[in-house]
Amino acid sequence: MCLLLIAMIYTGSKTLQHLTVAMLTVFKNVTIIYVALGEQNFFSSKITGLMWLSFAMMVLGSLIGGINDLSYSPKGYFWMALNSASNAAYLLYMKGTIKSVGFSDFDSVFYNNILSLPILLGLSLIFEDWTSFTNRIL
Repeated sequence: MCLLLIAMIYTGSKTLQHLTVAMLTVFKNVTIIYVALGEQNFFSSKITGLMWLSFAMMVLGSLIGGINDLSYSPKGYFWMALNSASNAAYLLYMKGTIKSVGFSDFDSVFYNNILSLPILLGLSLIFEDWTSFTNRIL
């Protein structure tokens, strides 16, 4: 579960390097639909007509709100596809784990964050460019 959280955070940051926030918002709203469909398939949840209407309004609203900032970037779309997949997988896996283990929401979030922090920090130190950050401090 911790690796899915790390993948979700890392791919989200890589997406923001190549896409605007408006594009990220559109795709995040589509990811919510993927999660709802996954819950329907794995946990026998129901998607009502009003839920579909709200999904359509979310996506349409984010498209209208960001119409001037929409952009195309193959790298950004690649990272966004990975982010959507890891986000949906993380949320669905976490819901199943919480049900089976009996964790509270706080427990699962706390332990995931504690376990992922050193891994994310290490990956960031290895792969990211820290020169502009260190130049501002020094």
